[in-house]
Amino acid sequence: MPMLDDNKQKPARIMLYGVTKARKTMWAGTAAMAGFSVLVFDGDDGSHVLQQLPADARKRVAVLNTQDIHHGSEFLNFTLNAFEGREFAYHEASKKTYRRVNEKEKGSWFVHDGMFKMTTNDVLIVDSWSALTTSMFHRYAENVPGVDLANIDRFERDAYAWTQNSTRNLMATMHGLPCHIIVVAHEVIHEKYKGEGKNRELEFSRIQPAASSNNTSRLLGQHFSDIFRFRPDTVQQSTVDTGGRALVEGGSRIIAPGAFKFANYEMKPEDRFFFGDYAKKAGYRVDPDYKPPYRFVNVE
Repeated sequence: MPMLDDNKQKPARIMLYGVTKARKTMWAGTAAMAGFSVLVFDGDDGSHVLQQLPADARKRVAVLNTQDIHHGSEFLNFTLNAFEGREFAYHEASKKTYRRVNEKEKGSWFVHDGMFKMTTNDVLIVDSWSALTTSMFHRYAENVPGVDLANIDRFERDAYAWTQNSTRNLMATMHGLPCHIIVVAHEVIHEKYKGEGKNRELEFSRIQPAASSNNTSRLLGQHFSDIFRFRPDTVQQSTVDTGGRALVEGGSRIIAPGAFKFANYEMKPEDRFFFGDYAKKAGYRVDPDYKPPYRFVNVE
């Protein structure tokens, strides 16, 4: 068995969560600044923020628009197909996935030789878990007769078991991929009360990543080696918590518990906390000659 400092780390499984505009996606994108090839499954149509990266880093970022259209489940369907590990071709305009490029479909195509051909030189960003959860709900509605999306409270109760099982299966597949994975999520406050009416009292309030249900949200953390919570301080700077508390989800197997500042790529090395700082601590190295197993093709 190797000594601790010589031990090769498994690929990272990181969840970033926090309120909207806390710069979670931007932090994930700093992986490109550290030399990693970054592939973004953009289900929130928010990856344009990565245009703020330095020009050299942007060359290592590939963005796929996987956002649901027509209130469908395209994001989930695409992710499930991609995670199968076989080669595929994705037509961005129609949101359709094929085994190879269909010359009848004009426009931009993303061609992948298979997710299992990726390595620890690659970082996959899934943005966001909230969008993927919504896609799960729509997939459930498509397959179950009589579902009323207008009655969202009843719908969520009926869909609870299905979405929880879907989450578990998706995570199991995700763990088998050989690349680093960063999942971006929003936060939710889970409140539990006791008593009823005038005697109703708040028993506890817990901050955790948003998911399809409180229970799924509570269990989500077990699938990630590192959970970082982002808290905006100003319009330009956020605090990244690498540790959790009794009623706040968080923690890391690599970074000691602490509160780090994240502003932009111009921060001084001694002040900043980027993905590259995490990777260095974890012992990940990048091959400068590495070429990712995917590319874009335009059919005219």
